[in-house]
Amino acid sequence: MLRFTLAVNRSNLRRLSLTSNSLADSLSNIFFPNLSSPTLSELHLSICSLDASSAPSIISYLASPRSGSLQILKLNGNSFGLEAMTKIVDTLEKLNWSINSLEMHACSATLGEGESQDWKTLELRSRTLIMQNMFLAKTTATDALSLLSPARVALLHYGRQLGGSAPRLPLELVFHTLSFLAPSLSPSQRIRVFKYAASPETLPSLDLILPKPRSSYSSPPAKLLLNQQHRCSQYPSDSTLVCPECGRPRFIESIASKREMREEWLRKVGCDRFEPISFDSLEVPGGGEERGGRDNGHEQGGTGFRIALSNSPALASWLSNVE
Repeated sequence: MLRFTLAVNRSNLRRLSLTSNSLADSLSNIFFPNLSSPTLSELHLSICSLDASSAPSIISYLASPRSGSLQILKLNGNSFGLEAMTKIVDTLEKLNWSINSLEMHACSATLGEGESQDWKTLELRSRTLIMQNMFLAKTTATDALSLLSPARVALLHYGRQLGGSAPRLPLELVFHTLSFLAPSLSPSQRIRVFKYAASPETLPSLDLILPKPRSSYSSPPAKLLLNQQHRCSQYPSDSTLVCPECGRPRFIESIASKREMREEWLRKVGCDRFEPISFDSLEVPGGGEERGGRDNGHEQGGTGFRIALSNSPALASWLSNVE
């Protein structure tokens, strides 16, 4: 199991299913203590003979930045019991901001007197924190994407001498000004976006070839071309960017591929999830050992922030649109 776990850490695996495998001891003693994959987003552990003794290792993993990429966790059909599952949900409420799907159906062998209502309450709590995480992740991603273009303009050529003149503003003041464009990002997330924007190596390649002039063809707006597939009868199979039939430029990247590229960029700069202020000591996504929360004095990282968020008009508006 150790070799398997280390292989998962070194891979680009995003979905791992160990469903219907009796691996309780291996998962508790080896898998979770050593799991630190920066790309793993789905973990399926349904019907794995997990019980209350397995909960501490799961809690330790969920409470650490090692689980920062995990978004979907399935624990159905195990024997955790109400107390252990309550501790797992407590941990997610205080210390985890990436989980947006949690399944915990049939996680108790027997239901004691009055436990049915307790399970319903726990399910409601889990749904609430998941919706909050989804809202925060969407807000973080929107702010990061909005910050990238202005950061390119301000930082890509910063410090370059233009006619012997020095930069007009100190770099710290430029950073501070740009930060107002992305209020939901933590300082460490902004720094990662700034580093990306300031690097010429991250500029996209410009492979656009203009269409051949034709009197019988008027070029539609670029926005229209980006949202329509090329429908010529002779669709070129090679890598050329111009259709030989009509001379129009081919837009190879579909909307789906652009969405994937956008999500990959968000993961690269660690802006695919919300980071509380207590993450600011981290240099890269997934580093460090402990997450900030109410227990270590960072109010934004704990239950106090969850309570404030539940009363947020922005969250209420977003939930109404989702429903």
